[in-house]
Amino acid sequence: MLRWVMVEVLRSRGARLALFCATLSACSAVVGRDATKTQSSGSIRAKAISAGMSHTCALLDDGEVRCWGGGSRKGQLQPPPGPFTQIAFEGEYGCGLRTDGTLACWGDSDMGELDPPAGTTFAQIGAGPYHQCGLTLAGAIECWGHVATDHQDAYPTNPGFVLLAVGQSLSCVLDANRNPTCWGDTPLDPVVVPGGETFTALAAGSYHACGLRSDGTASCWGNDEHGQLAAQGTKFTALAAGYGFSCGLDASGDVLCWGERASAEGSKQVFVPMEPFQGGAFVSIAAGAFHACGIDATGKVTCWGDNFYGQINVP
Repeated sequence: MLRWVMVEVLRSRGARLALFCATLSACSAVVGRDATKTQSSGSIRAKAISAGMSHTCALLDDGEVRCWGGGSRKGQLQPPPGPFTQIAFEGEYGCGLRTDGTLACWGDSDMGELDPPAGTTFAQIGAGPYHQCGLTLAGAIECWGHVATDHQDAYPTNPGFVLLAVGQSLSCVLDANRNPTCWGDTPLDPVVVPGGETFTALAAGSYHACGLRSDGTASCWGNDEHGQLAAQGTKFTALAAGYGFSCGLDASGDVLCWGERASAEGSKQVFVPMEPFQGGAFVSIAAGAFHACGIDATGKVTCWGDNFYGQINVP
């Protein structure tokens, strides 16, 4: 019973169950206390965003990291000096990838999330709530933290992978031929990875993942309790996946999302906005637990969705 195990893990860490319900249906009106503030832009200029549960971090143009939102008591908002080439955040911790392939991690390490394999250098990293994974320079997968909680320890051991997407309980990689391989599990549905498909990009959320085909169409698989697999017919340039919702960035820079969960609207949780997010002219997007962010061509960051901890208050 994975969902009950995850609830107990959350309690043991002192996390707020309202922000991360393993059942994906147990969180109700407690989520989205600041639902009226659904959008925020700031003055920082960034080249990448990583959105977690209660905080958001941006990789700035100079390679430094700036974080905002909740979690300062465990150091999540105090990244070490860069420069970094990539960042990956989830839960109450995060890591940055340096130019030499080494990692610097900060935040909460109750389950070993801040302890990557010694002496290993990486080409790419990804984060789940209680574990982190990376692709080595040879394309081998290495994971650390509390991976065994959600069967994330069952990852492939062979090298040769070229792209990694890490989610809560489901993670995926692409091999050199762009074929997907996934591991982990979902609370309701079996993991059925699309056969005979190739993808150019991946996004992993709570218990689901999505792939971007070369023609711009999307395919999603895993748990569909909230309609997060209902990939739209629109052609996209990028994908992002959160906890019960998915988003795509179209060629005009607008964002379209599907699924549920993020802010309370009456008795139903609805991602904000479920209607197409127009006027952003974004070039990249990222999804957190209950919020999402986009970066436009000038590097300006805009975030929207749940603001319980100030995670969309872009500096």
